[in-house]
Amino acid sequence: MGGYGLVLLGVMHDARPFSQNFPVGQFPVQLSIAKIGTDERVAFSRILFSDSAVIKWGFALHDGQTQVPVDSGTFYGYGVDGGTGVFIDKAANDAFNTLNKKNDNLWTTVFIDEMDKHYRNTWQYVLYNYDKHNLAMFSTGFGDGTYGTYVGLDQSGNICRLLTDFGIVRWWKE
Repeated sequence: MGGYGLVLLGVMHDARPFSQNFPVGQFPVQLSIAKIGTDERVAFSRILFSDSAVIKWGFALHDGQTQVPVDSGTFYGYGVDGGTGVFIDKAANDAFNTLNKKNDNLWTTVFIDEMDKHYRNTWQYVLYNYDKHNLAMFSTGFGDGTYGTYVGLDQSGNICRLLTDFGIVRWWKE
């Protein structure tokens, strides 16, 4: 993952990139799974750009949005329809959309067949490689909704995390 990061609604051809410029390279994508009784859900997804400690959190922004403190009462998020989130950069998204126009089965292959290979009772995920690109796709908490995405900055002001909160852990209410 690199360049401008995206979190998508399942409609990748219409996705808008976040306005922050994220590190370029290969980085781990991690899912935090919450166990609620016998149920399991994806509580958070993140890209770990570095091992540096997060000193400050801010919202991942789209063009035209203004940064506000995460505890200000203002909320920036993205809507999910289909219960699936995606981490993908702009170049990878453009390449996927080009391939999708040439291959009518690509969407089904990735979003259904490949996701089903990593199926759990209440969540699933896939890391899908194509050409020189990849995408990470995962279930979103309890499914459809609006979810906040945050950028973690290290002591030098460099982006070290991108994290989406799927509303399972109510940290903002404590």
